[in-house]
Amino acid sequence: MAGYVAYVEICGRYVCWRSGSLEWKITGVNLLGCVAFMISAVAAYIVPSTGSALDLAAANSFTALGGACFLVGAILLLPESARQVPEPVSS
Repeated sequence: MAGYVAYVEICGRYVCWRSGSLEWKITGVNLLGCVAFMISAVAAYIVPSTGSALDLAAANSFTALGGACFLVGAILLLPESARQVPEPVSS
């Protein structure tokens, strides 16, 4: 949910496509990571009657994908954080 809130904040609406914007790329890849973690959580659900996970391979795969997406998002933040922040104008 937090990934989608950040995405909407960058877009200014519910869905957008700004492939040239670094901020959009960062929030998009983080949103993809959030969705991957959600899928892994559903796949890791333990079925009470059998005591086993729904799909352990999918749970592990999507957990790795979510982590990789967050890593890419963090790497994309490096140029963003290196930008010069303008100093406030004093009166």
